[in-house]
Parts: sequence; C-alpha cells; structure tokens
Amino acid sequence: MFNTNNSSNKGRFTPFNNKNSKHETKEFKIDIFIQSVLKLKKIKRTGWLAKGKILDGESIADHSYSLSALCMFFSDIMGLDTHKVIKMCIIHDLAEAIIGDVMPGEVPKKEKRFKENEAMKSILFSLPSNISISYMNIWKEFISNRSKEAKLVHNLDKLEMMLQAKEYSVQGYPIKHLAQFFKFTKSPYDGEKNYALYEIPYVANILKNLK
Repeated sequence: MFNTNNSSNKGRFTPFNNKNSKHETKEFKIDIFIQSVLKLKKIKRTGWLAKGKILDGESIADHSYSLSALCMFFSDIMGLDTHKVIKMCIIHDLAEAIIGDVMPGEVPKKEKRFKENEAMKSILFSLPSNISISYMNIWKEFISNRSKEAKLVHNLDKLEMMLQAKEYSVQGYPIKHLAQFFKFTKSPYDGEKNYALYEIPYVANILKNLK
C-alpha cells in the first residue's frame, strides 16, 4: 500500500508507516518510469512506416502487449520462468521512450546498444535500488540472449512482427511492401536462426499459415 494523498508528493510514493515502527521509510520518485511507460503508447514502430508504407501503424506499447501475451502462453507451455519472461517483454523496448524506435542498420550496433543502456539507466535510476537492479539485470539478460527465456522472447519478437504484418495484409495494405517482414517463414533448414523459431511448440503450424 502506498500513501499518495499529499499533493506535494506528486510523482512520489511512500509506503504507509506503522506508527510504532522504529524504521524510517524510504521515499522514492517514480514519475520518470511512469512517463516513459506512457510515452511508449504514442511512439509508432518506425519499420511499418519506413518499409511497410503504413501511415497509422502500431505503437511500441501495442507491440509489447502482444509480445507479452504470446510469451506468457509459450513460456507456460515450455515450462520456463513465465514471471521473468513477462517482465522481459515489458522491459525489452522501454529504452525507446528516450531514443525512439531505431531500425536495424540505422546506426552502428555498438552505438545503439550504448544509447539503449544509458536510456535504461536514466529511466530506472530513481526506482528503489533492489527493483532497479532487478529490472536492469533482466534487460541485460535479454540483450545477451543466452538464457532460454531470452531466446524465447527474441524469437517470439520475430513471430509477433510477422503476425502483425499478416494483419496489415488482411486490412488491405500491399503485400509487396509487407513481404520483407515474412522472411522468417522460410524452411527451418535455411539457417540456425530460423530453426530456433521452428523449435517452439506449435509455431511451425503458425508459420505455415503466414506463407
């Protein structure tokens, strides 16, 4: 429970005190985190406009929600740490609230990673340290892409993109602009990355329907 009744504490949350407690409570500011989360609802995913010629494409928040739902289900099916997976989905594009949606190849990968890392620090720094460190570690785990949970999120990130491309094609957007978003529907034997996607239960049938 949090005490938010004092108007002077705008953007600040203080846990309720037990009057008999000898321990002081820590006040922490979370407005930067909240503003960043809300901002993702307004930032469009640039690839749909630049490559798909879609003027009113989905927002980053739209994508993160869909990805979270997909990962929740597939993580449960595979017996992974679903709690961590959902956190990873919500966090994975949070830096874009500051740096925007940078398309692959738009800036050098090393520079992009540095900017993302600095953005994450600036968003999370004012949260309670144990939570900030936990979220940052989940972000780093996603970036390293070594754990089963991170690999699942990375692969379903591709699947979610293709499902959205399919939705745009159903809405009548030209397939000639959307074809590039279906590159991961190729045979599982076309490369290690594609094979990893095909290894997820039920995904092979989903990909067949996307072709």
